[in-house]
Amino acid sequence: MNNICLSLEFSERSVDEALEKMNEQCSRDEELYAGSKKIVHDTLHLAMTCYLELWTENDDVEYHNSLLRGMSRVVRRAVQCAAQDGAGAALGTLLGALLRRDRACRHTHDVADDLLATLECALPRLQPFAKCAALQWAGPARWAGRAGAAGRAGRADMFRRCLQLLCDPHHTLASYCRELAHALLQNDSALWDKTFTIMSEKLFENPYLGTDFLRLGKYKKTLYEIKHYDAMDNNKKLKILKELEGLLQRPPQKTLRLSQLCPALAARDVRHDPDLAELLDLPKGLSVVSFDEQVCVMTQSVRRPCVVAAALSDGSRRRFLHKRGDRPRLDAAVLHAAEALLPGLATYMVKPLSEDCALIEYLEDHIQLDSLIAESCDLSQMNVPRDDEELILRPAAAALHAFHARCDAAPAHALRKSLEKRSSSLEDFVRKKARFLETVASTTLLCWLFGVGDRHTQNVLVGAAGGVACVDWADALRHGAAELPPARLTRTVLAALDARLLESRLQQQLSELRDSATINIEVIKFAFTWTEEKVIQKLKYVEGFLNGKYLPHHVTKMALREQGGKHFTKYIELLDEVFDDYKDREDEQYTVEEQVSCLLRQCTDPRILSVTRYGWQPWL
Repeated sequence: MNNICLSLEFSERSVDEALEKMNEQCSRDEELYAGSKKIVHDTLHLAMTCYLELWTENDDVEYHNSLLRGMSRVVRRAVQCAAQDGAGAALGTLLGALLRRDRACRHTHDVADDLLATLECALPRLQPFAKCAALQWAGPARWAGRAGAAGRAGRADMFRRCLQLLCDPHHTLASYCRELAHALLQNDSALWDKTFTIMSEKLFENPYLGTDFLRLGKYKKTLYEIKHYDAMDNNKKLKILKELEGLLQRPPQKTLRLSQLCPALAARDVRHDPDLAELLDLPKGLSVVSFDEQVCVMTQSVRRPCVVAAALSDGSRRRFLHKRGDRPRLDAAVLHAAEALLPGLATYMVKPLSEDCALIEYLEDHIQLDSLIAESCDLSQMNVPRDDEELILRPAAAALHAFHARCDAAPAHALRKSLEKRSSSLEDFVRKKARFLETVASTTLLCWLFGVGDRHTQNVLVGAAGGVACVDWADALRHGAAELPPARLTRTVLAALDARLLESRLQQQLSELRDSATINIEVIKFAFTWTEEKVIQKLKYVEGFLNGKYLPHHVTKMALREQGGKHFTKYIELLDEVFDDYKDREDEQYTVEEQVSCLLRQCTDPRILSVTRYGWQPWL
């Protein structure tokens, strides 16, 4: 124990000295700090890594309390030095340690005051996901009376339940009927109970229902009669659900009225409410003046997301997208981790409102990739079959021939040409091209690390400044189960950038992430704390990438074996053929160059793209 105490004292003293010198430099010379941001960032990461390594040396509560105080000092230093990037990662590490300590030791919290003071000074600078986590750890009892937060939880919950109602009532209930029927067919009582609870709390028990939802009350009695899984025979329940779904079918409405969905949101007393502004992640000092009465329904989408616009106190307007049916917590977790891992990457707000819906920031001035490409070439004449499940069974030569034929119908330079058309000058195009390359590198790295599938051309957007933004991150941690390419680096994308610079940028970014692997893995684990256990277990793949243990195709093969699926052995055989020259090494790390080289090949090899599902449009 004495050796541990000496080690702790020495480490804390060393960390404090480094942080003190860093703070003095920042205070003395702002220009010096501006030119030494990486040094500040690295110092913060090194300090938190030191505490993380010490954490596992002893389980004594007082020992952990001392480490928590040290982590708290790092967070404060990060805030004092205006190192917002470091503050986010440092606070994520601190909260992760707090959650572990709380699970193991739920009695006294003798460091609570110090931690609450730290959280209080750090909260204004943090991403909303981390902010919610901090408040969740603190709880009403700990947080009461601090930062004016007492009694605000109820008001925030009211707005959360109100915002859940920004959806098409009849379509939403019909969707729940289909999901309940699916639970019956799977003979999954837990899924039935979970789905029924979410449905009833949102559509029947929500105290803020408008008249459009109240009209659904006529179906409540019928549904509540089959609430309990064993209430009656499954076939009878299936028949009831099918009948209800039929009764709920009606022509899609393109607009809805806010006052008929949720009168509370249309009321005047929501104006300038700080809890609503915080829930919507508005910049400090801004508030909502009013919501538009008209709510737009995106009828072209199967899930029919709805868009509502808000007038803000500075005279601007902001739109928000309500979407249900995906895993919003997973979406938010990936974006939170992305912001911590690549601080320069522009992300957007995903605010989970319940287990199955979220409010999402609407990306203004962005256009879907296929729409942008279509500005320079006619894609309407391309004859694309719908049945692609048997692609992997086709002879390799035939699959490649069909793939190249579709490539010939869509010129590789189409995206680049559209970017040129949207540029006001040569200098503007050069800036957009540079921004395009930087964001393609970041999104490629993130999609690979987190195994994000479904990167089809409508889930990739390009902004007015040339930056790429991927949407819908809920299909994460699949690592090849959706499609074999880990990211979208197709012909048109590569033609709009310098491939050599892309490879160099990927190597640089991955090298920085691997250099700080200890703290980055901790931040990722914290971001995914509130997702399902089966999701958290898949973080082993992300950890393996950052530790240099795996190459991309290794994890794809492991995920295919784990998740099974149709013809998965054929896909594994194809990967073995494509990567025949990469020899497995169990006892040593793969280099950054090897990982990036493998990643680029898996994204671009024609043999892989030729068996990728048609909906992904691998030829664009």
